[in-house]
Amino acid sequence: MTAIIRLLLFLVLTSSCGRLSADAFSIVDHGLHAGLIIPAERAERSMPFLRDRFHDAIYYEFGWGDAGFYQADDISIWLALKALFTSTDTVMHVVALRRPAHEFFPDSEVRPVDIAEQGVEAMLQHIGEGFARDEAGEQVMLGTGLY
Repeated sequence: MTAIIRLLLFLVLTSSCGRLSADAFSIVDHGLHAGLIIPAERAERSMPFLRDRFHDAIYYEFGWGDAGFYQADDISIWLALKALFTSTDTVMHVVALRRPAHEFFPDSEVRPVDIAEQGVEAMLQHIGEGFARDEAGEQVMLGTGLY
């Protein structure tokens, strides 16, 4: 959970510094958690393995949270409370969006965020470094996500 708090703090601190990015970044509020929406073309420049894993994405949603919650077959109140209060392992949840976020998540609030160009590069590097890797340094999928 601290990774998403650090990332959101980073976005706030760099949002008014330097030239603003022309790319459309957004935050999607799902209620109990939030996700970062990044245009696929921009994310794939820094993380080309995304293109190989997900095809035809126009945006990616990145979220961070409890491994047990994100990788569960069935979501329950008990699981949500456990994730909220006794989280152990954190995973990154990546979703390829093939339509704009406000259409993909019609029941969630999507807000655009202006991010300074130097902030964009640092943020994408931070996200890219957060992927689980095998012994050869290749990104690995830890399991199936919620959606």
